[in-house]
Amino acid sequence: MILSHKTFKKIDGRTTELVITITPDMVNAVVLFIQPGKPNTVVGDASVVINTDTWASSESVIDTCTAALSQVCDKLSMQNHALFGIDDLLKDHQRIHHTTVYISSCLSNSATMTNEISFSNARKITYDDVQQLIDFEIPQGHTRIGSLITSVHANGYQTNQDAVMGKEAKDLQVSALDTYIRFDYIEQLFQVLHSKLNLNEEDVDFASVGNNIVRKIQSQYKPQGNYNILMVDNLGMHVYTFSNSILQKNSNCAFGFVSMIKTVKDSGVIQTTNQFESLTTAYISDHIDHVQAEKFEQAMLSEIKNTSEINEDINLWALLNTNRDWYVSFDNPMGKILVKLLQKHISGIRIIETKLNFDKNLVNTTAQNNTNAVTVQVNTQEQKNR
Repeated sequence: MILSHKTFKKIDGRTTELVITITPDMVNAVVLFIQPGKPNTVVGDASVVINTDTWASSESVIDTCTAALSQVCDKLSMQNHALFGIDDLLKDHQRIHHTTVYISSCLSNSATMTNEISFSNARKITYDDVQQLIDFEIPQGHTRIGSLITSVHANGYQTNQDAVMGKEAKDLQVSALDTYIRFDYIEQLFQVLHSKLNLNEEDVDFASVGNNIVRKIQSQYKPQGNYNILMVDNLGMHVYTFSNSILQKNSNCAFGFVSMIKTVKDSGVIQTTNQFESLTTAYISDHIDHVQAEKFEQAMLSEIKNTSEINEDINLWALLNTNRDWYVSFDNPMGKILVKLLQKHISGIRIIETKLNFDKNLVNTTAQNNTNAVTVQVNTQEQKNR
C-alpha cells in the first residue's frame, strides 16, 4: 500500500517534492529528495520550451500550457528509476509525495485588495484576525491560488504582519495581492498530473508565480522604499510598483516576446521571423552592426512608449524614468534584451536580474517552504461556486 505524504514523513522523515512552474516561456519541473538536516537533492527534472511560433498560431493559452505540461510529465515518467535509486528508501514510499504548481499571470488574474475591521474595545490582534481580512471575494467560477499581504495598519499606523501579532488595537487594516484562476483551468491541469503521474488531488497545491517572485525578491534582496518588480515572458510583462515598501499597483503590459518579433519585423530591421533569433543573439553579445542596433533599439523603445500610452493602470515608460530600483525576472531572451536596452537608454536605472522559473541549483527553495500555496479540491461543487 502506498502511504500518504503525512504518514510517510512520520515514519521516515524523508520525502520527495515535485515543483512545477508554468509560464508562457516554458513548463519546468524539478523533483527534490528532502532529508531532515541534509541538503535537498535534485533527483529528476524536465522542461518544455514553448516557442514563439506556438503562440503566434495558438488560440488557447490554457491548451498550449496543458500540452506542454503533458510533455513534461512524460519526460518525468521516463526518470522513475531516479526515485527507485534512493538508498534505503522503502519501495512503497518511492513516489512523489507532494506537488506545487506555480502558475503565471498568463493563466491567472491578480488584484490588490483591502479590508478593515474595527473592535468596540482594544484587543490583541491574532493570526485569525489577519487571515479573516484577506479572505476576499473572488469572481464566480474562479478559485484563489495565493494572497500575498502587502501592508498592515493598526490604529492608523503602518506596521507589518509579524509586528502586529499580539499587539492591542481598536482597528486593523490589511491589504493583499490576491491571485485567482478559473476553476476549469485548475481541473484541466490537474487531470494531466493525475493521468500522467497518478497524483492525488490532496497532494497537489497551486500557487502564483507572481506572488512567489515578489516574496522571493523581498526575502533575498530586502528592497526598501520605492522600487519596481518586472516579470517578462513570451506574452507580455507584469509590473509591480512599490512606494514606501507598499505595493501600490500591479498591471499587465501587452508587450512580450511575441509582440517584440512583430514590432522588429514591421520596422524593417528584419524581413522574416526566422531572422529574429540571430538578430537578438548578435545584439545581446554586441556582435551587431551599429546602424542595425540603433534601428532595433528605436523600434523597441517606440513600442514600449506606445504600449504605455494605452495602458490605463501603469505607464511603464514613465515608471522607467523614475529613480527606482528595478528587479527584472525572466527566462527568455527578451529579458536580456530589455535589461541591456534600459541600461543603455535610461540614465541612472539600477537593475537586478532574477530567474522566473524554479532554479534547480537552488534546491533549498522548495515547495515544502511555500506557505502561500493553496490546495484546491478539484472535484467539489462547493469549491466551484466559491
